[in-house]
Amino acid sequence: MFVDVYIFLYVSKGGNKLVFGCKDLRYPEEWLGYGWKKMDVRPDILGLILCAIETSS
Repeated sequence: MFVDVYIFLYVSKGGNKLVFGCKDLRYPEEWLGYGWKKMDVRPDILGLILCAIETSS
């Protein structure tokens, strides 16, 4: 049995909700020069962004 898995992201200040399915997620890539380059995975990035948002408000 196949189960669809979704990730819900709530943006508190804007009151927006973003919904992503697993098929929408991919490894990060950046266009550099003449092609796509895979970027290093940064599991700590969400904490850094949230910390920066809390500090600026």
